[in-house]
This record gives sequence, structure tokens and C-alpha cells, in this order.
Amino acid sequence: MPFVGLKWAQTLDGFIADVRGRSRWITSESSRRMAHVLRGGYDAVLVGAGTVLADDPRLTVRHISARQPVRVVLDGRLLVTGSEKVFNTRNARTILLTQGRFLRRPSSVIRLLMRRGVDILGMEGGAHFSPRDVIKTLGVEGVTSVLVEGGPATAAAFLDTSVWDKAHIFVSATLLGGGTSAAPLAKPRPVAVPLKLHHTAAMPMEHGEMLIEGYRQRP
Repeated sequence: MPFVGLKWAQTLDGFIADVRGRSRWITSESSRRMAHVLRGGYDAVLVGAGTVLADDPRLTVRHISARQPVRVVLDGRLLVTGSEKVFNTRNARTILLTQGRFLRRPSSVIRLLMRRGVDILGMEGGAHFSPRDVIKTLGVEGVTSVLVEGGPATAAAFLDTSVWDKAHIFVSATLLGGGTSAAPLAKPRPVAVPLKLHHTAAMPMEHGEMLIEGYRQRP
């Protein structure tokens, strides 16, 4: 199984976006530059379709000299249109994971993505993929490490199923008081038995921000 990292940026009170869904900019330029350093250390970077549609990211490494990771988009309902930036920059391999039925009867979107060189992999079992199956599929594709960048539902799915090895959490010195939670678990933990990071490290960033990293506790 590939090594799995989780990465997100949040406020002190645990939000990644405000009540209107706006997330630019939770953290400063120095933290965003460090996020590119993290990307460059993984074979692949993975996001859900919601992040692609909301933020239109390229998912490339910028600001530093590093190899480009494979870009992976999870889209069980085939919501993307093919016009998004991640599918229109060819300096990195791009994989779309979607339901196998969309490949058996290719739509105009599937045909467009194929023409643009996107590798489309079909998954079975409905629109919501098992994180373990996703990571196994990427392992077959030669990927040895994956950085899961979100959105919150995708991050929560990996946390809920314990399909992760290391977390990279950027924390800004700001409060929102409400908005989109960083990783809303399907089964929230009681305070007595929370998810804990082990072998943690905290790196001070500019403007009072912090990068907190740690590993999942093994059973």
C-alpha cells in the first residue's frame, strides 16, 4: 500500500473556509510555499471533485524546483466538465478515478478528457469509493506515496477508515467562529478517545502560523 499523507490548512478554531465557503486565504504565502514543498515530496496529490469545482487548482508544484507529482481527482458522479485547470496543464500526469459505468458508455466529458491525455480509471461499487480501494488502485499504477489535499469530505473519509499514515496541518493565527470544518468525521470521537497524532513536530511559520505534523497510531 502506498504511504498516505493528509494535508489541510485551518484556522485556530478548526475551519478551512468561512460560512460562505470562501477559503482564500486561510494561511500566508510562506505556508502556501511550504505546501508546495510537501507536494514535491509525494508521488501523487489527490483531491475530490468538490475541490476541483470550487477552487479550480492546478495541483502542480510551483515556487520551488521539484518534480511534479501525479495529480489524482476522485469523481464518482462525473461532475467535472473537462475545462478545469487540472485537466488542461500537461506538465504532470493526471488520473481521474470515476465509476466504471462511465467508461463503458463514454460521455462527451470522458472523450474530451481522453483527448487531453487524462488517464481515466474505472472503480466499481457506486459513487462513493472506499479510500482503501483508491489507494490500492494507485499502488497498481506505480504510485508509492499520496498526499490527500481535500476537500473536507475526502479528508474525513480517509480519517474515518484509518487509511492514512501522516498528517500535515497548517494552522493560522485567526478565528472564524463558524464555517466549513476541516475534517467532519462520520463518527465524531468522544473527548476520552480522540484521534491522536504521534511523534508530532511543530514548525513555526510567518505571522504566528504553525505547521503541525504527526503520524497515525498503529494498532
